[in-house]
Amino acid sequence: MYLVVSPNQLGYFKPETTAVRLKNFLKKSEDEKRFLTYLHFIEICSKLFIKVQPLQPELYQSEVNSIFQKERWEPFLAEYLLFFQPFFKDERWVYMVRKLRQFQRLSLVRLLKMVFFCYWKKINAVDELCRKFNYSALENSS
Repeated sequence: MYLVVSPNQLGYFKPETTAVRLKNFLKKSEDEKRFLTYLHFIEICSKLFIKVQPLQPELYQSEVNSIFQKERWEPFLAEYLLFFQPFFKDERWVYMVRKLRQFQRLSLVRLLKMVFFCYWKKINAVDELCRKFNYSALENSS
């Protein structure tokens, strides 16, 4: 896998340089999930390596806000939201948590619909097999 910024580079680059590279990566690739993963990676590296400076939210705030502003969320946004709490002001954070809860409810409803649909299909499939093999005639004869 190609790394935009390696742990070694993080130790020698200024945070501003890293921010420029990651912002360019986001513009070129439009891969928001990987961009958020890199930010998480930088924070982890800052805890593991002495030379790596902690993530500075103000350098990435506009990009992170625009990613989380989407009307329809992808599952990776729900996974990363709690990590990105420092990127949001208090009232914005409350809004994001509400949006997360709404996403979770909708995901649960979709899951329940799928389970019900599969269960319903299974019942219909059993009924269809019974009709196909004429089990009702066997039940009537006994």
